[in-house]
Amino acid sequence: MEQPIALKSKLLRAIELVTLFIGIPTAYYYDLFPFHKIIPLILGALYTIALLVFDKSFNRQEIGLNGFKNYKRMLLRSTGVFIILVAATYLIAPDQLFFLPKNATWLWAVIMLIYPVWSVIPQELIYRTFFFHRYQLLFTSNTAMIIASGAAFSFMHIIFENIVALVFSLAAGIILSIIYSRHRSLLGISLEHAIYGNMVFTTGLGTFFYIN
Repeated sequence: MEQPIALKSKLLRAIELVTLFIGIPTAYYYDLFPFHKIIPLILGALYTIALLVFDKSFNRQEIGLNGFKNYKRMLLRSTGVFIILVAATYLIAPDQLFFLPKNATWLWAVIMLIYPVWSVIPQELIYRTFFFHRYQLLFTSNTAMIIASGAAFSFMHIIFENIVALVFSLAAGIILSIIYSRHRSLLGISLEHAIYGNMVFTTGLGTFFYIN
């Protein structure tokens, strides 16, 4: 039987998880907060950074590449993802196929440069590095942790108010969580996420990832 302190710690972590990863996205979905929807991502990143900085059990090597070297597999995965995204855009929103690079080249270029830093790194810090470290005591298996991380990542995308964003972010979240669980590298997983995200905006599927 678990000690009362351990049970209390699990309960507090579970409440924190539900609040951060279900409560806040739900509140924004129903417009219960009066400020821009990017603010929770920024505040969440600051909160996770503060917790990780003062957590002596956190392995700070996970912030860097942490031995991540398998760029060939990342290139192969990215190629497959690109083909899927082109096909999906053609089927779902054919009028948007390569719309940005063809019709708003400067905007597309700015997104390619800013999106990885402004959005990807905070997301991966929160949904991979922080999530895997902070809540590992709540899950009995690595598979459960991967599914939970991917589902939480997908649920955050309810702020875009469309099913396409939820479905594609769930698939991406599971893939990224599987990869992160293998090498525990924030920099490595952020690089792969940035590639996928930039391809989403390049192919035209990014039209489903704008806040209304």
